[in-house]
Amino acid sequence: MILNRDECLDFDDVMIEPKITQISSRSEVDLEYVYVRPYDDKKISWKGIPIITANMDKIGTLKVSRVLSEYKILTFLHKYHTVDDLRGNDYDSEYIGISAGISPSEFENVTQILAYNPNIKFICLDVANGYMSTFHEVVKKYAISFPDVFIVAGNVVEHYGSEALKRSGADLIKCGIGSGAVCTTRAKTGVGLPQFSCIEKCTKHMGSYPFRMDIISDGGCKTPGDIAKAFGAGAKFVMIGGMLAGHDETGTEFYGMSSDEAMKAYSDGPSSYRTSEGKRVNIESKGPLVNTIKDILGGLRSALSYTNSKTMADFIGKQTFNVVRRQMNNLFD
Repeated sequence: MILNRDECLDFDDVMIEPKITQISSRSEVDLEYVYVRPYDDKKISWKGIPIITANMDKIGTLKVSRVLSEYKILTFLHKYHTVDDLRGNDYDSEYIGISAGISPSEFENVTQILAYNPNIKFICLDVANGYMSTFHEVVKKYAISFPDVFIVAGNVVEHYGSEALKRSGADLIKCGIGSGAVCTTRAKTGVGLPQFSCIEKCTKHMGSYPFRMDIISDGGCKTPGDIAKAFGAGAKFVMIGGMLAGHDETGTEFYGMSSDEAMKAYSDGPSSYRTSEGKRVNIESKGPLVNTIKDILGGLRSALSYTNSKTMADFIGKQTFNVVRRQMNNLFD
């Protein structure tokens, strides 16, 4: 048995330290960000606000994308979308990504979608356990087959897993296990890591590799401040799901994609050899999605203004954090 005694922290355990700032108004802050694939002669790029919807049922939909594209925010469609779903529907190719797992039928589905719309720039390869060697082979296959598309792969929680996916051809590593609002992986398996430390571990050694390794923080955000902390810690993109649930466009029923509800909706139900690792919750209606989006973007602009960051490039991975958990605990000792 090996016990790592390093302290692991979640978003609630840290706060961003402010800096002397020349920014006098939040209106001076620009949240748009240009992401360019590193070391790529083609310089494939994307520009927008680097927030992504989780590729979940009810959240990763064309209906949601029509709202978020107005704010230049990405929607990763859940993997059960087909080319027929895209035909005749109104959406902006610049702000959607498509998803897949490891099955050959899903590869064929992605192939058909990209043949129909070659302007889509993101493929999200999403499995619960990003450490599987079989998954690494699938990532290689997609990276070779679709060289003009950003390959997103996950999920992992530290730099060894991140490096394995990067070496397999992933452009962006999706980090986070058990941190989602309706994920029960930690309770069912004991596996996972608090999300702030997950970001720290996944980005810690990226500079020592002969290539740049960029991550998406997936899960754990309950407030706009959590999103700011994820960016400040080094995530190039932040994926959110629970914060978007409960709105007019997403419905009040929210469940994990490994829940009994998802397995019943998209397959024959739970298998005899596995357990559900997601739950279903009912959320009180929050009204139009745009209200929450404006709240998120307003909080993020404010975080940048507190840290003298006029752009996301100034802010991402460049913040000083203070641990506050011990201080708060001492108040009640």
